[in-house]
Amino acid sequence: MNTEEAFERDILDHPFDDTHRLIYADWLEERGDERGEFLRLQHNLSRMAVGDKGYREGCAREKELLKKLDKVWVHRMRRYTTPPPCRDVAKLVPELAPFARTTIRLHPHPSLAPLGVAESKIGGYFLWPEAEDWPSCERHGIPLVPVIQLRNRDVPDIDFFGESDLFQLLWCPFMRDHNYQPDCSVFWRKQPDAVILRHQHPWLSGVSDNDEILHLIPQSCTIYPERVIEYPEWDDLDALVGESESKRITSPIASMDLGNRQDLRGRFSGPDPMRDGYSLYFNELSRCPGTKAGGELPFSSGNLYEHFLTLSSREFDSASFRRWVPLEDQRELAPLGESFAWEHLQNRASVYGLHEPTGMQIGRTQRLHLYVCRKGKRWPIHVQVCD
Repeated sequence: MNTEEAFERDILDHPFDDTHRLIYADWLEERGDERGEFLRLQHNLSRMAVGDKGYREGCAREKELLKKLDKVWVHRMRRYTTPPPCRDVAKLVPELAPFARTTIRLHPHPSLAPLGVAESKIGGYFLWPEAEDWPSCERHGIPLVPVIQLRNRDVPDIDFFGESDLFQLLWCPFMRDHNYQPDCSVFWRKQPDAVILRHQHPWLSGVSDNDEILHLIPQSCTIYPERVIEYPEWDDLDALVGESESKRITSPIASMDLGNRQDLRGRFSGPDPMRDGYSLYFNELSRCPGTKAGGELPFSSGNLYEHFLTLSSREFDSASFRRWVPLEDQRELAPLGESFAWEHLQNRASVYGLHEPTGMQIGRTQRLHLYVCRKGKRWPIHVQVCD
């Protein structure tokens, strides 16, 4: 591994520590390499708002560099940042502060090149020991589909089973025949144990073009983990504190003074969705709607099942896009230095990769939660498609 590869490896192995990104930027800039400027610029712009001094110029330079630099390198090294909320809920409603939860948003984006076999990813080629048979669905006689692989270092807030450092989820895509839930299998691995790797995955020969299952075979996506604070939706708050106390806490939200609504108009597609504060809270201030690890409430079914992962068909919608489309994508789509609006997402072929990056369609509500019971020699799992 040469020096540059070592820098890039450090960034990928420490996704929450910007120090490695800035050290690499210094090293590149000392050599007159514009990639260093790009890394530093993305770091700085992620901390700026429209109208800040230097923002427009920074956006212009970022667009120039994106045209010049190698797209595969940019795709591998770039970051994705969730915009800050337009209102500070903890200050607006202090009673909500104790219910803040940290989730790790995964920011899936379609892969431009094959990823390392042990990298976190959705779809694609998974690390798999050569001596271990690939699992299959007995009912349909087909190999299971590789869905998501996560390294523990990319989701460090989430406990993994035993000494494992790699999580893998595979499933049978014939959801209708499994009680309208994907039949899932989970594998926990310790990477050094998988020394001799399988050179190829078995494929769904003969059924890969079956319209019944295509919506559950994910496109290959790179993952860009980011910690995000979220708050419970109203129904979740009812479960936490009871309906009466929940109403007391949320009443200031429903009647919150939105002030000058000019700054909120571009966030929703309806003619007047902001008749009260509920829509704002639901779409922008409460739960992260996309693919993420951790954050959701646990549930009890005799044993306690804790939320591990949410797979979402859509990362945002027409009501929540302003909050959940990453800043980096917003800058690419919006006119230079302007605020992001819904019209910037329309009639663009590239937007599909932002809105539905994995290509999966999971049930009617487009979300699948995976829970684990952290007891016993093998952790039982529970899968819930939110219909």
